[in-house]
Amino acid sequence: RMSVKLGSVRADTRCAICWGTLKKVKVVSPCLHRFCQGCIEEHLRKLNHHCPTCRLHVPSRRALRDDPGFDAIVEALYANATDYDLEENAYSASVAQVKKGEDAEEKEREREAKRRRKEEAAALREKMKAEEAERRARARAEAEKAAAAAAEQRARQLAEREAAEAHA
Repeated sequence: RMSVKLGSVRADTRCAICWGTLKKVKVVSPCLHRFCQGCIEEHLRKLNHHCPTCRLHVPSRRALRDDPGFDAIVEALYANATDYDLEENAYSASVAQVKKGEDAEEKEREREAKRRRKEEAAALREKMKAEEAERRARARAEAEKAAAAAAEQRARQLAEREAAEAHA
């Protein structure tokens, strides 16, 4: 008796149309790809006259062949393929749910980081506005001080001129 890890043969025992375990295997004669009977017949019935795997032309359902040997292999590997598919689908759904939760957490972290960046940018803008207002106030005060000093100097010069004229 030989033991086989199902993961190592899973790709070869999975239908490329329904992604389930192959059931009533049909082989496409031109390219030898395998599919579930129902899947490939429906595919061809919908006028898709090509292999879903390699796109090779498949003229009709007559190009399909039974593969009882492969059916036996699948049956030996997966004693109850339907139950196996259900378990695998449930597992895939749980993995997807976990992934969805992780994605949601990641999105929440991204939103939080974006919110923090916006807050930091707003705080920086406010700080820059305050600094600009302070700079303008200092400039205004210096301008007023300079204007007052200039007015005082003009007044002194005028007083000196008047005093000089009065002595003369």
